[in-house]
Amino acid sequence: ATVIDTDMEVDLVTPDGGLQRVESGGRWGHSKLEIDTPAQGEVYPGELRYYKFEVTDSWNQVLASRQSDILVELQVTSGDADLYISGEPVERPTQVLNSWASTTVGTKSLRIVASDLGFIGSGTYYIGVHGFAPADGGPADGARPAAIGYTLVLSSPMAAPAAAAVEDSGADPAHTADGSAVCDNCRQPVPASNLAMHQVFCARHHVPCAVPGCSAVVSRSNPDLHWHCPECGDVMTRVEGDKHTVIAHTPLTCTCGSQYALADMKDHVRQRCPHRLVSCRFCGRRVEAGAPASDAVDRLHGLSEHEAACGSRTANCDTCSRSVRLKEMEMHVFQAHGGPAPAPVSPLPLSPQPKRSNGAARSADEAEAETLVGAMGEVSCPICGAKLEGGERSLSRHLDAAHAPDPDAIPCPICNSDVSGGARGMSRHMDEAHAHMDVDGDAADATDDMAVDDTVHDSGHGEGGTVVP
Repeated sequence: ATVIDTDMEVDLVTPDGGLQRVESGGRWGHSKLEIDTPAQGEVYPGELRYYKFEVTDSWNQVLASRQSDILVELQVTSGDADLYISGEPVERPTQVLNSWASTTVGTKSLRIVASDLGFIGSGTYYIGVHGFAPADGGPADGARPAAIGYTLVLSSPMAAPAAAAVEDSGADPAHTADGSAVCDNCRQPVPASNLAMHQVFCARHHVPCAVPGCSAVVSRSNPDLHWHCPECGDVMTRVEGDKHTVIAHTPLTCTCGSQYALADMKDHVRQRCPHRLVSCRFCGRRVEAGAPASDAVDRLHGLSEHEAACGSRTANCDTCSRSVRLKEMEMHVFQAHGGPAPAPVSPLPLSPQPKRSNGAARSADEAEAETLVGAMGEVSCPICGAKLEGGERSLSRHLDAAHAPDPDAIPCPICNSDVSGGARGMSRHMDEAHAHMDVDGDAADATDDMAVDDTVHDSGHGEGGTVVP
């Protein structure tokens, strides 16, 4: 039987007798979310449940005019859950792949505005509700943790008003125009007549934050309401800090074996991971990018491992019908036929991303050493073999200075290489590289060579007894 666009819940019995709940609705298990219609559900710690909503053309016009925004609220009734949102083509937002995220403790609220980087206009947006799993691993007896209940609400409130600019009046910060004064402890304005009494009370119950550069005042009776993360410096409550440490600073393991904290993992998954899916510029298919190309020139052209191999296939030039490798076609059209110059690309890193088969995380010293080797290590020129200090930057400068393409070069009809020096240079190239090949690239017939040799020996002495070259 085939079930299409139908919501259902299935309990799968695992080999060890446990239950694993799979909730589905549509292609990826997305339940459709309507405006101002609360959706109630539950999710187990460590699992995800997905929703989706559509932004129509008319709604997009309202959002673009800043008359209203999109507001997604997640109210947790038991346990703790996180909220992740993304637009197409990311259909299953996660902790790593998302455009908007809220991982605070308690009720989550995400406001989406038309100016956000992840906003795609009209189209489908996807929501992931993730059951937060605490660091202690759940119940001590090994039983499955209780499900986390929640209510998800999608609304379109009026656009949030822009924050008013605060102008510096240049007045004495200790005294204001209305006769009030500023407390030395909390830096708040109070009536000047009550300043002395206020400062005594304020110093007894509040203390300025000890972190340099922070102007917050912390309650002495409840200091955990203000806490600075020692890793990134973000400010939050101590309770939120425990969760923040687990989410943001606990190393995550990629499918390729690399381990990074959340911020670095996002960059790795989107730009560095050899398992990430990319659209090949030559075959157009969505394929795994693979490791950076092994050839330095391919890396300087921004080719991945797959593109370096796929681009080595040949095709006939539309103008001259010559067989040219796909990855060299743009340069061939530019040099030989005056076409547009190839667009500049960012080179891929010199070394592939490190893989950890044993699951060990890289230390800070290892990461720094790998960065320095890639940036300043010794490399060899793939053309002339010269040893260069300074990594890829030196190689790039060397290629520009010593091996820059000659706009007046003539393509060799046999090996397709560009030859400088005009007709004389082409003649010298044919003698050096293709002395035993004809113009079609085939080996010259041995009998023809013998006939030529016989002719030279028979009539090799011209007038004056010199040898005819």
